[in-house]
Amino acid sequence: MHAAHCMLFALVLSSLLLREVRTAGITTDLDGLLQTLGGVRAVVDLPRDDPRRRTIPVSIRLTRREPNEERLFQLLGLQRFHPEVPTTKIGATG
Repeated sequence: MHAAHCMLFALVLSSLLLREVRTAGITTDLDGLLQTLGGVRAVVDLPRDDPRRRTIPVSIRLTRREPNEERLFQLLGLQRFHPEVPTTKIGATG
């Protein structure tokens, strides 16, 4: 039953995304939309190991996007889910 709910949610979400994209004037089908969005990737940069550090500075950034990926990224407001933030720290002890 849980799998059925997840599949139903995925279908509804993808249909809503496709409607939003088509309303903005972009002609595509669901496969094309998902393939284009699948090209948006995040990279985690870790520095070299330094035993003197108590925390590890981690930088998470998005890879360079193709023009179609960037257009969808902006149109759908996806930057709110992955803002380009400065370096964060993990493993901090307070």
